[in-house]
Amino acid sequence: MSRTEISPETYALALERAEVLKQRLAERLNGQSAHGWSCDCGACSAGPSRVVGVHMPTTYRQQIAMWLLWTCNMIDHKGKEWSQGISQYIPWTELYPMFRNHFAGLEVQLDHPHAEMYRDKPQDFFGDLAAKEGRQFISSGRTVIVSNESAGYIRPIGDLTDSVWVNAELRLDSNLERYATKGLLLACNVDPFEFGQSKGRGAGQYYGLGDTSQLPTFYIRISGGGHGKDLYLPMARLVDVNTNTGEATFELDESVESFIPEGK
Repeated sequence: MSRTEISPETYALALERAEVLKQRLAERLNGQSAHGWSCDCGACSAGPSRVVGVHMPTTYRQQIAMWLLWTCNMIDHKGKEWSQGISQYIPWTELYPMFRNHFAGLEVQLDHPHAEMYRDKPQDFFGDLAAKEGRQFISSGRTVIVSNESAGYIRPIGDLTDSVWVNAELRLDSNLERYATKGLLLACNVDPFEFGQSKGRGAGQYYGLGDTSQLPTFYIRISGGGHGKDLYLPMARLVDVNTNTGEATFELDESVESFIPEGK
């Protein structure tokens, strides 16, 4: 069985929970309105519509708990039916923990956020781009050192029940075959210990080191969708690189702490 495939027994339990969640979502979303839609050619369209139900993915059982594939059943004023994602009405910040908590204890694949690196360089001629885009990293003074041989592990401080992410792996790797460059590369792999997630060398999106004066910082970016501007959750900032020892030092945001995973 692959790392994302789930057993028939697990699927049966997940399906039971999914039906409960589907009913709750339908009660919450039914009657919500939408302006409608039209394609570029204008031949296909729907007018002002409302939610009349919720559809969950059942074609592939490993998708049952992935909220990105759950949709709202829509109907317009002329009776035309169409669908759109539930994230049009419920923010991503709520959907990540909602589905994680609802399917807790089951080995089913979930949707997880991912980290992106931004260069939060100091204010320049064009103004403070980080502030304009809503990125704010608050220094904590806490640091994590990573190397080719040793990853660093971080998580949000406090109760993780309603947290968008629950843990992350900071990596510094070199000479990865899938990258043309042979230099040192950085990665922040979110929720690596959850079912179906990859972890370790080569997992996640890698970035070049760059200059620490540009303040390279990992954030989780949450799409605003129809709920306003994108939201950036700060995680860790690269503050030092020692190419002689092959080590990189990250400072953590004030909302983040380091931890040692079980078995490490």
